[in-house]
Amino acid sequence: MRWKLYGLYWVLPLIVLGLAGCGGNSSSMSPSSSSSQSQPQGSMGSVVLFGGDAALCDVMSFQATITGATLTPQGATSGVSILPAGTSMALDFARLMDFTTVLTFSSVPAGTYTQLTLTLSDPRIIVLNSGGTSPTTVSPISATLSVAAVSIPINPPLVVPANGTVSLRFDFNMAKSLVLNAQGQVTGAVNPFISIIPESANEQELGDVDDLHGIVQSVTTSGLASGFSGALQLAVARANGTTQSFTVYTTNSTVFPDSSGLSGLQAGMFIEIDGFVNNQGQIVATEVEIEDLEGGNRAGFTGIVLSVTRDAAGHATQFTMMVDGEFPDVRSTIPVYNLVTVNVQDSTRFKIAFHKDNEANLSFDATTLGVGQDVVVHGTFQGGGPPQINARSIFLRRQTIRGTFNTLLAAGSDNKTGAFSMAPCTTALRGQTLNVLTFPTTAFANVSGLNGLSGEISTRGLLLYEQVPVSANGANLTPPAYVEEAHTVRELP
Repeated sequence: MRWKLYGLYWVLPLIVLGLAGCGGNSSSMSPSSSSSQSQPQGSMGSVVLFGGDAALCDVMSFQATITGATLTPQGATSGVSILPAGTSMALDFARLMDFTTVLTFSSVPAGTYTQLTLTLSDPRIIVLNSGGTSPTTVSPISATLSVAAVSIPINPPLVVPANGTVSLRFDFNMAKSLVLNAQGQVTGAVNPFISIIPESANEQELGDVDDLHGIVQSVTTSGLASGFSGALQLAVARANGTTQSFTVYTTNSTVFPDSSGLSGLQAGMFIEIDGFVNNQGQIVATEVEIEDLEGGNRAGFTGIVLSVTRDAAGHATQFTMMVDGEFPDVRSTIPVYNLVTVNVQDSTRFKIAFHKDNEANLSFDATTLGVGQDVVVHGTFQGGGPPQINARSIFLRRQTIRGTFNTLLAAGSDNKTGAFSMAPCTTALRGQTLNVLTFPTTAFANVSGLNGLSGEISTRGLLLYEQVPVSANGANLTPPAYVEEAHTVRELP
């Protein structure tokens, strides 16, 4: 049993992994009756909590702080705490659409659990503003929780075996949780809606990790368990600017594109990792993308491109982006969840993170950088009005886009290879059509394949802005065109 996991944002005293998906048991926010932290006695086992989100268009950020988390044993009236006393974790649920998180690992008493209870506080919402030819901006919305604690029944119950590992699939449905007015605008009222599905884990791998990123703290090749060639400590940013350190293991099969392997790693480097979590709760890298060295007045910034300035030849010379992550944290100079101006230089390096996703062999450069893309910008920065980054390198990242299916452009005999168009719901693209390319490796969820697509969908992959004709998978696309190479296509309920 395997799942695709994306992103690294949460921290719990056990592994917490994100999984986009609905179903299972659902609960709207309701007051919790289990607040005690008493724990059953006996042997210990391990739990993996998978968490994800069904996101909402033009909500750029929805943050909340989890101040309490408990699992309630069957027949008990009090819960087992899975959050250390006095600690909390700030999450940005908007970054979890088809994305996941790896947190820390811990054990819990073996036994049967029938309820998960979470306590939330400090909700924060940031929305995208874009209309007509006006510049795209972002604005905070005052947010309030309907109640503070949610208790979700686990059915069938979660059985944690002694010395074994099980998991819960956790889905925070932002689309149902954020209350809209009659015009479809976010009101600020939050009534969190959560679904969970219990699973056992009997295989060697608990789940794939497709987008784990942060700053290298240290690297070692000694004192490792059999099968591992190295280990690195990775500092990962949380929504409130703090970091959490994780150990990532490498093997002789780990791929290091464009580098010399572990010897090419050093403290201060920003890296992205593909890999998996094994049944011992260890993060194992299958591929390590080394991007840039940070420090001093250099940092890495993740975010969404909102506008682009081009020269007469169509090359991007400058763009604005909303920064939603910093490595290391420099928010005292470059505020998070605000706009920043990025200067593209002749020496700026462009690259696709994990180029194996580029199945159509499209190019990412100053001509194909476009609005709506999720990127990492590495470079020197300075504050002011507006704050600016001089880009040393820009990496295109995987992202999820939600919208409405439009037209089937081509479909192969496998019902997977082909192309279709959709109308993305984000106003950042200002009504542009999105052309989606699919491949034999594309996963289709809640739909059999290309010929079954209709209604509301979400796609996850690489987004490019093409200014030259594109012919791929039986489709001929006329420029300028937004093109996404989709790794996943999901039909939404």
